[in-house]
Amino acid sequence: MMKSTDISKASIIVNTIIDMEHRIFRIDEYYQPNQVWWLMHNDDSIMLDKELTAEIMQLIKTRLNERKQNCLDELEKIGVNYVDETA
Repeated sequence: MMKSTDISKASIIVNTIIDMEHRIFRIDEYYQPNQVWWLMHNDDSIMLDKELTAEIMQLIKTRLNERKQNCLDELEKIGVNYVDETA
């Protein structure tokens, strides 16, 4: 039987996984190949070329997937199997 602290921890981890999946979905939904995106910070911005935009989008997706995998590993350590019903 799981302790209540493990249940709470598992809930937080599952919510984090769902957030990562949502972010990846949004990138797939909005980003199209050969697009040019802008990088903005406060009142400054810079236009990225198509290649750099593609590299950044892929890097972001890779990092999100790595974080998701880390969360899945944490769940496994506390004895919880995460099942993605959308897959």
